[in-house]
Amino acid sequence: MNLSPLSGLQFFGEVNIDARSAALTVDLRDLAGASVFSKTLAPRFG
Repeated sequence: MNLSPLSGLQFFGEVNIDARSAALTVDLRDLAGASVFSKTLAPRFG
């Protein structure tokens, strides 16, 4: 608590959509850009 983002506690999200499959991938990344969590969601049509 009350630590600088430079202490390694700063994260940002990135969202990508695959053009062929329409799958949505969400990544939570640290300051170095390494993915610390990733989730891919498949599309549901209908």
